[in-house]
Amino acid sequence: MKSKCFVSDYAYFYDSIYQDKDYKKEVDFLEKIFEKFLKKKPKNILDLGCGTGNHILELSKRGYKTSGVDISPDMIKIAQEKFKKLNLRGDFYIKDIACYRPRKKFDVIISMFAVINYIIEIKALLRLFKNVYSVLKKDGLFIFEIWNAFKAQNSLLPTSFKEIELDNKNKLIREGRIKTYRLSQICRIDYVLKLYNEEKIIKHYKENHILRFYYPQEIRNYLSFSNLKLINIYPSFRFGKIKDEDFHILYVAKK
Repeated sequence: MKSKCFVSDYAYFYDSIYQDKDYKKEVDFLEKIFEKFLKKKPKNILDLGCGTGNHILELSKRGYKTSGVDISPDMIKIAQEKFKKLNLRGDFYIKDIACYRPRKKFDVIISMFAVINYIIEIKALLRLFKNVYSVLKKDGLFIFEIWNAFKAQNSLLPTSFKEIELDNKNKLIREGRIKTYRLSQICRIDYVLKLYNEEKIIKHYKENHILRFYYPQEIRNYLSFSNLKLINIYPSFRFGKIKDEDFHILYVAKK
């Protein structure tokens, strides 16, 4: 079971679909994490599953040296165009994050917006965590955001619908059919995207996303097995204790 996702059309509309996401606020919180757990300001940051580059774009604006890796060539292309437009420098690589092991080391490695949930095999997740350990500098941070299995398995509805106004004449509708497999902790989302021009469909395409639910204790064990020390788990982008009803949660681990 493999995902077929984030290809050309979906990648092109990705930022429009998630236009309500506040990347500046999220990076503000990341910087608070840096200040709280690092002795000095980090210089080099790697984003695993960087997508269209919004987190590292904001980090680059704030003076950090950034690198991004993503399996989607279309997403990487969009990220590169954003950096070029603002005359910012960033290194980008088209790779499967579960196998990616760069030569240089980083002060911080991040992976946002449930990217790690797309790694559905435990072997692959452990390989990723071990690679993270190997390329983090001493006392470096690994910060990642994933779904909270306690909430996700019980709150995902069988269908989803989102309408995005692109301009005066064009709109995009994304319809999703969601199936969860509790025993295997797998979720399959089949998306149908329809691009309208003045109420007429001019494009119609499909994507399927396969994700795995992870419970906090599982992640604790996998981090420990990979020699990464879990510092804390937070509700996404705010300090406090996590609750079962928190859908997205943020892990902070250290080498």
